[in-house]
Amino acid sequence: MKTTLFSACVLVGALAFPTTSNAQNCAVHYAAGFAQISGLVAKATSQLAADQLVDQAFGARPQQCEANAYTSFVDQFELFGRTAIRAGQPPRGSKGVVPAVKENQMRLAISIIRKMSPMKVPLADAKAGVSQFKQMRSNLNAVADDAGNTPMMTQVLEAISQVGSPRAIEETVQVGSSGNTAAAGSATPGTPGGVQQVRVPNTPLPAWAVIKLYEARDLCKPQDVAGIQIRLQDIINWMEANAQPVQ
Repeated sequence: MKTTLFSACVLVGALAFPTTSNAQNCAVHYAAGFAQISGLVAKATSQLAADQLVDQAFGARPQQCEANAYTSFVDQFELFGRTAIRAGQPPRGSKGVVPAVKENQMRLAISIIRKMSPMKVPLADAKAGVSQFKQMRSNLNAVADDAGNTPMMTQVLEAISQVGSPRAIEETVQVGSSGNTAAAGSATPGTPGGVQQVRVPNTPLPAWAVIKLYEARDLCKPQDVAGIQIRLQDIINWMEANAQPVQ
């Protein structure tokens, strides 16, 4: 009974204080990358060279980003893209001929959006990210229209559309039958030790569920297992009804 009670108390703590698993510090990552890439424009003489320069400046593409990181990326990329498109604008009376060097920054913009746009962000950011992405794409489309819509500008806009906005991070908590709680997202169903993957809904717990969690926590001290089980089962029933199925 002690093991069961300890497991229940650990689960209460995990549910009461959820965290986004494995999120990287992307805002700092992007700030450093954009600062460095601005000094490498002259070297982006081909798309392959641009890809290599982006890898050099930004490093590996972040898999999961913290809250507000996508907003930071979109703002910096839009500014970079605006500058790139304006730099590649054909001179007046040139009949659309643009010196190759003027297209260097647009090559970098293509590489950045393809290789560095976040793959996953917290749910709230993913929802907001859809409108942020559409607004950024619309803004750069307008700049390109005004600048003459050269073939390279079209490539930039196509690359943006292909990437799209990031997906939401699915938060999980693993609870072991031995009473240990594994790190979120670190275990798989059926692994040794009886580890079970518990899928946490992306929607916040309702007020009544939060109250029951605190009640269950308070019942750990007097070791009221029955009271804890009743409250947790109500919450688990709601979670199972609101969690997305495993892909």
